[in-house]
Amino acid sequence: MAGLWRVSDEWGPVYSGVVTDANEAVAPVHERMPVLLHRDEYRQWLQGSFDDLLAFQKRVFPADRVLVERTSELWLKR
Repeated sequence: MAGLWRVSDEWGPVYSGVVTDANEAVAPVHERMPVLLHRDEYRQWLQGSFDDLLAFQKRVFPADRVLVERTSELWLKR
């Protein structure tokens, strides 16, 4: 999963996951999904140009590489 992190003076280490439009596997559950990386893309994500990074957010991860398992357990907001 693609993400960004830095050390914040206020919060310490902080992390943010990068999201994109959902593929066909995820769309029935939510309109967004994490940017998922193939193993051979790790180096490009970590060392690529800014344009390389933006390209990950614009592409659709193959739906046949994602398994969505729905459960009856709901997430409760507290």
